[in-house]
Amino acid sequence: MKDSFTAVMLAFIVVGLMLFVPALAYSLINYATVTVDTTPPHVDSQPIAWLSYSDGSGKQSFTLSESQAEPTAIDDDFVRLWTVRITITESNPSSDPQACTITFPDGTTTLTLSLVLNPDLSDPMSDMYVYEWAVDSLDYTKALDQEGTYTFHFEISDNAGNTVEADYYLARLPDFPTGYWVIAGQQVTEDSHIYVNTLTVHVEWHCTSGSQYVDGVTVKVYDQDGNLLDSVALTRTDDTWEGDVTFPSEGTFEVKGYVADTFGRSERTLTIVGELPATPPALTPGGPRGFSLEAAVVAVMSAVVVVGFVAWVRKRGWLGRA
Repeated sequence: MKDSFTAVMLAFIVVGLMLFVPALAYSLINYATVTVDTTPPHVDSQPIAWLSYSDGSGKQSFTLSESQAEPTAIDDDFVRLWTVRITITESNPSSDPQACTITFPDGTTTLTLSLVLNPDLSDPMSDMYVYEWAVDSLDYTKALDQEGTYTFHFEISDNAGNTVEADYYLARLPDFPTGYWVIAGQQVTEDSHIYVNTLTVHVEWHCTSGSQYVDGVTVKVYDQDGNLLDSVALTRTDDTWEGDVTFPSEGTFEVKGYVADTFGRSERTLTIVGELPATPPALTPGGPRGFSLEAAVVAVMSAVVVVGFVAWVRKRGWLGRA
Protein backbone atom coordinates (compact mmCIF):
# COMPACT_ATOMS: atom_id res chain seq x y z
CA MET A 1 0.00 0.00 0.00
CA LYS A 2 2.79 2.34 0.92
CA ASP A 3 4.66 1.49 -2.28
CA SER A 4 1.57 2.27 -4.33
CA PHE A 5 1.20 5.68 -2.67
CA THR A 6 4.84 6.49 -3.26
CA ALA A 7 4.51 5.58 -6.91
CA VAL A 8 1.48 7.81 -7.32
CA MET A 9 3.27 10.73 -5.68
CA LEU A 10 6.28 10.29 -7.93
CA ALA A 11 4.01 10.29 -10.93
CA PHE A 12 2.44 13.57 -9.84
CA ILE A 13 5.87 15.10 -9.30
CA VAL A 14 7.02 14.05 -12.78
CA VAL A 15 3.90 15.41 -14.40
CA GLY A 16 4.29 18.66 -12.45
CA LEU A 17 7.87 19.05 -13.54
CA MET A 18 6.89 18.40 -17.15
CA LEU A 19 4.31 21.18 -16.96
CA PHE A 20 6.28 23.69 -14.89
CA VAL A 21 9.82 23.49 -16.24
CA PRO A 22 9.01 24.44 -19.89
CA ALA A 23 6.91 27.38 -18.71
CA LEU A 24 9.72 28.48 -16.44
CA ALA A 25 12.24 28.11 -19.22
CA TYR A 26 10.04 30.12 -21.61
CA SER A 27 9.70 32.90 -19.05
CA LEU A 28 13.46 33.10 -18.66
CA ILE A 29 14.23 33.29 -22.42
CA ASN A 30 13.39 36.50 -24.37
CA TYR A 31 12.68 36.34 -28.07
CA ALA A 32 13.05 39.54 -30.18
CA THR A 33 12.91 40.57 -33.83
CA VAL A 34 15.68 42.97 -34.84
CA THR A 35 15.23 45.36 -37.80
CA VAL A 36 18.34 47.10 -39.06
CA ASP A 37 17.49 50.53 -40.48
CA THR A 38 20.18 53.15 -41.13
CA THR A 39 18.20 55.35 -43.53
CA PRO A 40 16.68 58.55 -42.13
CA PRO A 41 13.21 59.70 -43.19
CA HIS A 42 13.00 61.56 -46.50
CA VAL A 43 11.03 64.80 -46.76
CA ASP A 44 8.76 64.31 -49.78
CA SER A 45 7.79 67.91 -50.43
CA GLN A 46 8.05 71.37 -48.96
CA PRO A 47 5.98 71.74 -45.76
CA ILE A 48 2.74 73.69 -45.67
CA ALA A 49 1.55 76.30 -43.18
CA TRP A 50 -2.00 77.58 -42.82
CA LEU A 51 -2.44 81.17 -41.64
CA SER A 52 -5.28 83.64 -41.30
CA TYR A 53 -5.92 87.27 -40.46
CA SER A 54 -6.02 88.28 -36.81
CA ASP A 55 -9.79 87.67 -36.59
CA GLY A 56 -9.52 84.18 -38.10
CA SER A 57 -10.81 85.12 -41.54
CA GLY A 58 -8.97 84.69 -44.81
CA LYS A 59 -7.41 81.36 -43.86
CA GLN A 60 -4.96 80.27 -46.55
CA SER A 61 -2.24 77.67 -47.08
CA PHE A 62 1.33 78.63 -47.96
CA THR A 63 4.12 76.34 -49.13
CA LEU A 64 7.29 77.08 -47.17
CA SER A 65 10.40 77.92 -49.17
CA GLU A 66 13.67 76.00 -49.06
CA SER A 67 15.58 79.20 -49.80
CA GLN A 68 16.41 81.66 -47.07
CA ALA A 69 17.31 84.21 -49.74
CA GLU A 70 13.85 83.87 -51.29
CA PRO A 71 11.44 82.95 -48.50
CA THR A 72 7.75 82.44 -49.16
CA ALA A 73 6.45 86.00 -48.91
CA ILE A 74 3.01 86.58 -47.45
CA ASP A 75 0.98 89.67 -46.73
CA ASP A 76 1.60 91.37 -43.41
CA ASP A 77 -2.06 90.81 -42.45
CA PHE A 78 -1.55 87.03 -42.07
CA VAL A 79 -0.71 86.74 -38.40
CA ARG A 80 -2.48 83.65 -36.92
CA LEU A 81 -0.95 80.20 -37.43
CA TRP A 82 -3.42 77.28 -37.67
CA THR A 83 -1.53 74.35 -39.13
CA VAL A 84 2.00 73.18 -39.92
CA ARG A 85 2.23 69.98 -41.98
CA ILE A 86 5.13 67.94 -43.35
CA THR A 87 5.08 64.77 -45.47
CA ILE A 88 7.84 62.15 -45.34
CA THR A 89 8.71 58.80 -46.90
CA GLU A 90 9.69 56.21 -44.29
CA SER A 91 9.39 52.43 -43.95
CA ASN A 92 9.53 52.48 -40.15
CA PRO A 93 7.69 55.63 -39.09
CA SER A 94 7.55 56.61 -35.47
CA SER A 95 4.24 57.21 -33.76
CA ASP A 96 5.95 59.64 -31.39
CA PRO A 97 5.37 63.39 -31.84
CA GLN A 98 7.94 65.18 -33.99
CA ALA A 99 9.29 68.70 -33.52
CA CYS A 100 9.06 71.92 -35.49
CA THR A 101 10.84 74.93 -33.98
CA ILE A 102 10.00 78.34 -35.42
CA THR A 103 12.58 81.09 -34.99
CA PHE A 104 11.14 84.60 -35.26
CA PRO A 105 12.70 87.44 -37.26
CA ASP A 106 14.32 88.95 -34.16
CA GLY A 107 16.50 85.82 -33.95
CA THR A 108 15.76 85.15 -30.28
CA THR A 109 12.04 84.39 -30.02
CA THR A 110 11.20 80.74 -30.70
CA LEU A 111 8.07 78.62 -30.82
CA THR A 112 8.21 74.81 -30.68
CA LEU A 113 5.31 72.82 -32.11
CA SER A 114 4.61 69.13 -31.54
CA LEU A 115 3.67 67.42 -34.81
CA VAL A 116 1.65 64.20 -34.52
CA LEU A 117 1.17 61.46 -37.06
CA ASN A 118 -2.05 61.93 -39.04
CA PRO A 119 -3.25 58.47 -40.17
CA ASP A 120 -6.06 59.92 -42.28
CA LEU A 121 -3.59 61.75 -44.54
CA SER A 122 -0.93 59.04 -44.52
CA ASP A 123 -0.57 56.16 -47.00
CA PRO A 124 1.28 53.17 -45.43
CA MET A 125 1.14 51.23 -48.71
CA SER A 126 3.52 53.79 -50.27
CA ASP A 127 5.45 54.52 -47.04
CA MET A 128 4.09 58.07 -47.07
CA TYR A 129 3.33 59.62 -43.70
CA VAL A 130 2.07 63.04 -42.67
CA TYR A 131 2.92 64.77 -39.40
CA GLU A 132 1.14 67.94 -38.45
CA TRP A 133 0.35 70.43 -35.75
CA ALA A 134 -3.19 71.74 -36.16
CA VAL A 135 -5.86 73.55 -34.17
CA ASP A 136 -9.51 74.17 -34.98
CA SER A 137 -10.17 77.25 -32.87
CA LEU A 138 -8.81 80.78 -33.12
CA ASP A 139 -8.15 80.68 -29.37
CA TYR A 140 -5.49 78.00 -29.87
CA THR A 141 -3.71 79.50 -32.87
CA LYS A 142 -0.20 80.89 -32.53
CA ALA A 143 0.73 84.49 -33.35
CA LEU A 144 3.43 85.24 -35.89
CA ASP A 145 3.46 88.89 -34.93
CA GLN A 146 6.86 90.07 -36.17
CA GLU A 147 7.64 91.43 -39.61
CA GLY A 148 10.44 89.65 -41.40
CA THR A 149 11.59 86.09 -42.12
CA TYR A 150 10.65 83.08 -39.98
CA THR A 151 12.72 79.89 -39.95
CA PHE A 152 10.84 76.59 -39.58
CA HIS A 153 13.28 73.91 -38.33
CA PHE A 154 11.94 70.35 -38.58
CA GLU A 155 13.35 67.29 -36.80
CA ILE A 156 11.71 64.03 -37.88
CA SER A 157 12.86 60.66 -36.46
CA ASP A 158 11.91 57.07 -37.27
CA ASN A 159 11.63 54.03 -34.97
CA ALA A 160 15.33 53.25 -35.39
CA GLY A 161 16.35 56.68 -34.22
CA ASN A 162 17.39 58.00 -37.64
CA THR A 163 16.66 61.72 -37.86
CA VAL A 164 16.29 64.17 -40.71
CA GLU A 165 16.58 67.91 -40.06
CA ALA A 166 15.48 70.56 -42.54
CA ASP A 167 14.89 74.32 -42.55
CA TYR A 168 12.21 76.21 -44.46
CA TYR A 169 11.35 79.88 -44.61
CA LEU A 170 8.33 82.19 -44.51
CA ALA A 171 8.37 86.00 -44.51
CA ARG A 172 5.65 88.34 -43.29
CA LEU A 173 6.35 91.50 -45.23
CA PRO A 174 4.88 94.98 -44.96
CA ASP A 175 3.72 96.79 -48.07
CA PHE A 176 6.58 97.86 -50.29
CA PRO A 177 7.65 101.48 -49.71
CA THR A 178 5.97 103.99 -52.01
CA GLY A 179 7.07 107.34 -53.34
CA TYR A 180 7.53 109.53 -56.40
CA TRP A 181 10.41 110.69 -58.58
CA VAL A 182 11.59 114.23 -59.24
CA ILE A 183 13.98 114.99 -62.12
CA ALA A 184 15.57 118.39 -62.41
CA GLY A 185 13.00 119.77 -60.00
CA GLN A 186 10.03 118.40 -61.98
CA GLN A 187 7.87 115.60 -60.57
CA VAL A 188 7.57 112.58 -62.84
CA THR A 189 4.05 111.45 -63.72
CA GLU A 190 2.65 109.12 -66.35
CA ASP A 191 2.53 111.89 -68.93
CA SER A 192 5.67 113.80 -67.94
CA HIS A 193 7.66 115.71 -70.56
CA ILE A 194 10.75 116.99 -68.83
CA TYR A 195 13.12 119.60 -70.27
CA VAL A 196 16.64 120.20 -68.98
CA ASN A 197 19.61 122.22 -70.22
CA THR A 198 22.54 120.30 -68.76
CA LEU A 199 24.05 116.84 -69.12
CA THR A 200 24.17 116.34 -65.35
CA VAL A 201 20.71 116.21 -63.82
CA HIS A 202 19.64 116.10 -60.19
CA VAL A 203 17.35 113.14 -59.42
CA GLU A 204 15.26 112.63 -56.27
CA TRP A 205 13.00 109.89 -54.92
CA HIS A 206 10.58 111.05 -52.22
CA CYS A 207 9.22 108.27 -50.00
CA THR A 208 5.57 108.69 -49.02
CA SER A 209 5.19 105.50 -46.94
CA GLY A 210 7.41 102.78 -45.48
CA SER A 211 10.61 104.84 -45.36
CA GLN A 212 11.79 102.77 -42.38
CA TYR A 213 12.01 99.76 -44.70
CA VAL A 214 13.97 101.43 -47.51
CA ASP A 215 17.44 99.94 -47.83
CA GLY A 216 18.59 101.94 -50.84
CA VAL A 217 17.62 103.77 -54.02
CA THR A 218 19.67 103.43 -57.21
CA VAL A 219 19.47 105.10 -60.62
CA LYS A 220 21.09 103.42 -63.64
CA VAL A 221 21.74 104.75 -67.16
CA TYR A 222 21.80 102.40 -70.17
CA ASP A 223 22.52 102.84 -73.87
CA GLN A 224 20.27 101.56 -76.65
CA ASP A 225 21.92 98.14 -76.56
CA GLY A 226 21.24 97.73 -72.87
CA ASN A 227 24.82 98.36 -71.75
CA LEU A 228 25.13 99.96 -68.33
CA LEU A 229 26.71 103.41 -68.63
CA ASP A 230 26.32 104.76 -65.12
CA SER A 231 24.95 103.66 -61.74
CA VAL A 232 24.31 106.10 -58.93
CA ALA A 233 23.30 105.19 -55.38
CA LEU A 234 21.20 108.08 -54.12
CA THR A 235 21.93 109.60 -50.71
CA ARG A 236 19.24 109.76 -48.04
CA THR A 237 18.13 113.00 -46.41
CA ASP A 238 15.16 112.35 -44.10
CA ASP A 239 12.59 110.67 -46.37
CA THR A 240 14.21 111.74 -49.64
CA TRP A 241 16.94 109.99 -51.63
CA GLU A 242 18.84 112.19 -54.09
CA GLY A 243 21.88 112.41 -56.33
CA ASP A 244 23.19 113.51 -59.71
CA VAL A 245 23.02 111.49 -62.92
CA THR A 246 25.21 112.30 -65.94
CA PHE A 247 23.76 111.48 -69.35
CA PRO A 248 25.83 110.54 -72.43
CA SER A 249 26.94 113.41 -74.64
CA GLU A 250 24.72 112.36 -77.53
CA GLY A 251 22.42 109.55 -78.67
CA THR A 252 19.49 107.76 -77.05
CA PHE A 253 19.68 106.39 -73.52
CA GLU A 254 17.46 104.83 -70.86
CA VAL A 255 17.28 105.61 -67.16
CA LYS A 256 15.88 103.16 -64.62
CA GLY A 257 15.17 103.81 -60.96
CA TYR A 258 15.23 101.02 -58.37
CA VAL A 259 14.07 100.94 -54.76
CA ALA A 260 15.24 98.12 -52.45
CA ASP A 261 13.84 97.36 -49.02
CA THR A 262 15.33 95.77 -45.93
CA PHE A 263 13.63 92.44 -46.67
CA GLY A 264 15.57 91.85 -49.87
CA ARG A 265 12.87 92.99 -52.27
CA SER A 266 13.63 95.32 -55.15
CA GLU A 267 11.24 97.20 -57.42
CA ARG A 268 11.96 99.10 -60.61
CA THR A 269 9.69 102.09 -60.17
CA LEU A 270 10.92 104.27 -63.00
CA THR A 271 11.90 103.89 -66.65
CA ILE A 272 12.54 106.92 -68.84
CA VAL A 273 14.10 107.31 -72.27
CA GLY A 274 15.96 110.41 -73.44
CA GLU A 275 17.53 111.48 -76.69
CA LEU A 276 20.42 113.86 -77.26
CA PRO A 277 20.66 115.04 -80.92
CA ALA A 278 24.05 114.52 -82.52
CA THR A 279 23.67 117.22 -85.16
CA PRO A 280 23.86 120.90 -84.10
CA PRO A 281 21.81 123.55 -85.91
CA ALA A 282 23.29 124.98 -89.11
CA LEU A 283 25.42 128.07 -88.68
CA THR A 284 24.19 131.25 -90.29
CA PRO A 285 26.40 133.85 -91.94
CA GLY A 286 27.86 136.32 -89.52
CA GLY A 287 28.00 133.87 -86.66
CA PRO A 288 30.41 134.36 -83.77
CA ARG A 289 34.07 133.87 -84.45
CA GLY A 290 35.70 130.81 -82.95
CA PHE A 291 32.45 128.85 -83.05
CA SER A 292 33.25 125.15 -82.45
CA LEU A 293 31.29 121.94 -82.91
CA GLU A 294 31.51 121.31 -79.16
CA ALA A 295 30.05 124.74 -78.44
CA ALA A 296 27.30 124.10 -80.96
CA VAL A 297 26.33 120.86 -79.23
CA VAL A 298 26.20 122.66 -75.89
CA ALA A 299 24.03 125.33 -77.48
CA VAL A 300 21.68 122.67 -78.76
CA MET A 301 21.50 121.14 -75.32
CA SER A 302 20.00 124.30 -73.90
CA ALA A 303 17.04 124.12 -76.25
CA VAL A 304 16.15 120.47 -76.71
CA VAL A 305 14.53 117.77 -74.67
CA VAL A 306 17.21 115.79 -72.86
CA VAL A 307 14.89 113.61 -70.87
CA GLY A 308 11.58 112.58 -72.35
CA PHE A 309 9.33 110.41 -70.26
CA VAL A 310 8.13 107.35 -72.15
CA ALA A 311 6.72 104.82 -69.73
CA TRP A 312 6.02 104.33 -66.09
CA VAL A 313 7.13 100.83 -65.26
CA ARG A 314 6.88 99.01 -62.02
CA LYS A 315 8.57 95.66 -61.82
CA ARG A 316 8.54 93.65 -58.62
CA GLY A 317 11.21 91.10 -57.74
CA TRP A 318 13.87 90.06 -55.27
CA LEU A 319 17.04 92.06 -54.89
CA GLY A 320 19.43 91.48 -57.71
CA ARG A 321 16.91 90.89 -60.46
CA ALA A 322 16.69 93.36 -63.35
